[in-house]
Amino acid sequence: MRAPGGCEVMPVAKENEARPLSGCRVLVTRAAEQAGELASRIEALGGIAVPFPLIEIRPVTDSRPLDEALARLEQFDWIIFTSANTVKLFFEHIRRRGIAPDQLRARVAAVGPKTKSLLEAEGVAVEVVPKEYHAEGLLDELLPRVAAGDWVLFPRSMIARTVLPEELGRRGALVTAVDVYETVPVRHGGERLAALLEGKAVDLITFTSSSTARSFVDLLSGCDLHRLLQWVAVASIGPQTSATCRKLGLPVTVEARPSNLDGLIQAIVQWMQSRKGEKADV
Repeated sequence: MRAPGGCEVMPVAKENEARPLSGCRVLVTRAAEQAGELASRIEALGGIAVPFPLIEIRPVTDSRPLDEALARLEQFDWIIFTSANTVKLFFEHIRRRGIAPDQLRARVAAVGPKTKSLLEAEGVAVEVVPKEYHAEGLLDELLPRVAAGDWVLFPRSMIARTVLPEELGRRGALVTAVDVYETVPVRHGGERLAALLEGKAVDLITFTSSSTARSFVDLLSGCDLHRLLQWVAVASIGPQTSATCRKLGLPVTVEARPSNLDGLIQAIVQWMQSRKGEKADV
């Protein structure tokens, strides 16, 4: 095709045609301060992010156990971080206490690449990152490294699973587990959430933690979940979250592998491609 001046003009594809999540409406249930990254990645792939925070992240009100641990910071041989939230709030807290990140002399383990990158941004070298980004994967990597008698600091969420500190303790490590933050379920918006599902305004719901799944079910208590979800797929960030979803009666259609945002996005794209393939076969 040629323009009036004689120059050749290449056909221009519609903006979203080649994008793998074109038209897919995705409910993002992460806490408001964390939802942006997932939402922007969905939209960059042509999807439509529908933010609906189901949890809030708050520092613990009683920081005395953490402060007591920080008072003997030089005693610890290891510090283990199992979430990005822990890293963020731990370093905010130590700065308020006048402790610089370079005062951490312990060896450091991180549950996954996102947690590792946040630690490195603080100038902290990370020695251990597991191949599988969950507590069991991290435990497998730590067991050969953490010796009996080693002092281990384990900052965590108030609702964190206990498998890692308990198993290290059974192997003789001296573990100090301290709460850094709490995850609070959102208690409002149930009618709006039900209306979104009732009106088929979303195609996929993402759960990036067990707490988001529990909050979702609590917020819709009294509703017929089976009916509301009959046209909606459920995407989980990993095996532990999937297990919680199924226990709560939420059928998991998509599971991330690996258990991080990259894995979640990849799994959603694969689900969308298979969905489009099924429609093409009809």
